[in-house]
Amino acid sequence: MAAMATAVADTAASSWDDVLSDELKVQDEFCADVESCDVVRTPSDGDSSATASCHSSQRQPCTWWAVVLKAAGRELGYTDCETDPPSSQSGSVRLVSACSGCSAESWAMKGLGIGFHLLAACDTSADYRRFVRANFPGECKHLFVSLEDQLTKGTDCEICSNNRTPCEHHDASLPVDILVTGSPCDPFSKYRYKRFSDGSVKDHGDYQTTMTTLVTLYQTYQPNVAIMEQVMGFLMPLQTGSKETPCQRLDY
Repeated sequence: MAAMATAVADTAASSWDDVLSDELKVQDEFCADVESCDVVRTPSDGDSSATASCHSSQRQPCTWWAVVLKAAGRELGYTDCETDPPSSQSGSVRLVSACSGCSAESWAMKGLGIGFHLLAACDTSADYRRFVRANFPGECKHLFVSLEDQLTKGTDCEICSNNRTPCEHHDASLPVDILVTGSPCDPFSKYRYKRFSDGSVKDHGDYQTTMTTLVTLYQTYQPNVAIMEQVMGFLMPLQTGSKETPCQRLDY
């Protein structure tokens, strides 16, 4: 019995040693990836090997989170993360954005080294639109001042108006790979006064922007992948005593 107990203990110890060894290996690889990212993010004062990695033929991710995300992908078996851009990418991703906050998805594509065309975007903030134009002058094709303008045929976008060229956004025949949207959170936010009172959500002035206009946008573009950003209150009951949520109403 004593010998058996010793054998079991040795096996358990060996198993934990293996786990610890694997964890240390992952941490070492993670640290190496972060160091590679640091070389790209800032000019290196290090040795020639660091400089060489900065100018290697394989372009490194340009943001720290891209390094972390790719490292996590490798650990999960996504070997496609090893290449930049991914080997599965057949061409530039066709992206559409609507009030997503300075076109955050464009920054994600850029950070991951994925080629893309921003076919159309909109935002009611003039500062946000200037920010997008300044950072993605080659990628952004059409930029509208509102969600409604983006949906209305015959409405010229800001870029085409400034360039005095015909706005052919609505005549585009290219399919949309990814559509990312944001919409007013005020009707759904659990922090709003009387959020759960009867009719408080449905009677809010911005309710139909999400429930009607945004739905029309998805129906218009028919994207392969759709990402909608909203607050947690969107998944909570419309009012006290109800089990139905705003999210569930999108199915109607």
